[in-house]
Amino acid sequence: MIRLNVPESMATIHLDLINAINSNVFVAQSFRNSGTDAILGLQAVGYYQVAEKKLFDAINAIKSYFIYLGINENLF
Repeated sequence: MIRLNVPESMATIHLDLINAINSNVFVAQSFRNSGTDAILGLQAVGYYQVAEKKLFDAINAIKSYFIYLGINENLF
């Protein structure tokens, strides 16, 4: 997704989405490895809601941008 060409006006929204996905990958990996390292599990539990909110906000920002452009939200 980093090499994807996006309009200049959507660059920040795109970067927010990439960062949100990265945060959720960190949480998922921490949960996966919590069987061998309990601290990772605690980190994942503590960061889970923050990561999910980042993803939710990024997706809503994209949706709002599409609506601003006149793209009907029923299409996606």
